[in-house]
Amino acid sequence: MEKAQAWAQKGIIALLAVFVACCCTFLAGCAENAEDAVRKVVTEEFDEVKNASAEEIEQLSAASSEFASLSAYGITAADAYDAIFSEFDYKIDSIKVDGDKATVGVVFTTKDLTTFQSALTTAAQNAVADGSLAEAEDMNAAIGQLVIDTIKDLPTTETKVIEFDVVKVAGNWEMASDSGEILQEALFPSSIMNSL
Repeated sequence: MEKAQAWAQKGIIALLAVFVACCCTFLAGCAENAEDAVRKVVTEEFDEVKNASAEEIEQLSAASSEFASLSAYGITAADAYDAIFSEFDYKIDSIKVDGDKATVGVVFTTKDLTTFQSALTTAAQNAVADGSLAEAEDMNAAIGQLVIDTIKDLPTTETKVIEFDVVKVAGNWEMASDSGEILQEALFPSSIMNSL
């Protein structure tokens, strides 16, 4: 009888070992799937920024007073967006999943806005010196074009790694609500924007 109990105990222990091994394999697969799901969400989000159409930009900016004021200079929202994001790119540097929350590190390639003010000043001085600005029929449109051309000619730079939270809500992964502000600060640092 004792041998039967010993065998039964060994059988139960072996069964538990198999069960634990299967659970570990399953959980490792879930973590990998969660990482893939998080990567997909982040990729879709930033691909929308990278590949936005002129129509989408115009629709999004229709209610913006900032873009409305640019129209006085002949600049459409799509023109401004194209100039600023023409060389925009990103790469996912890291993904750390912890339950229903993930932290994703992203490096962005974007226009180096730290050089905008000096580049615009130089472009305006050159336009005045060569007379092209004075010869313009529509001074506002000429200034607007100068701004757009200056932005397009800016060099690119890479940001440091910027971290975004991604959360699982009702079974679906989504960017955290502060992602827009984090992206805006990464691409248009307030330290630069406040000095313009």
